[in-house]
Amino acid sequence: MAGKEKLDLVHQNAIHVETILKEQRQQKLHTEFSINPHRKCKSTGPPGTHQEICSSTD
Repeated sequence: MAGKEKLDLVHQNAIHVETILKEQRQQKLHTEFSINPHRKCKSTGPPGTHQEICSSTD
């Protein structure tokens, strides 16, 4: 653009679409999580099983 030309709706839409595509390329779904090992948990099953419920209050 050489000067202060007004963009028409087609060009504005193209810029908007390009911006959205760039943003979507950078987004990543967070799927990995872990349990805090320092939180106290209660076992609800027999010993040796992995059935634990972590209490919200420590």
